[in-house]
Amino acid sequence: MYNLKIVRSAQKDIKRLDRPVRVRVIAAIELLLADPYRQGVRQLAGGIFRYRVGHYRIIYNIDKNTVTVRIVRVRHRREVYREGK
Repeated sequence: MYNLKIVRSAQKDIKRLDRPVRVRVIAAIELLLADPYRQGVRQLAGGIFRYRVGHYRIIYNIDKNTVTVRIVRVRHRREVYREGK
């Protein structure tokens, strides 16, 4: 089981989600803690990973030294890859 670190911006993203979507995203994060390389995970450039939850994406990275999954962003697919938003 991996440790969890959610950056402040991702915490705000999660709080803004509608309740049903938030419940699904939190359940998906728990699955990622058990296996961050699970089926459906895609590796993006720079050691960043993406996990799809419906129309939403969880963007995270993995620190193997501290065995930590660090959630960076949780947003709708049309917004998640935009820089500076």
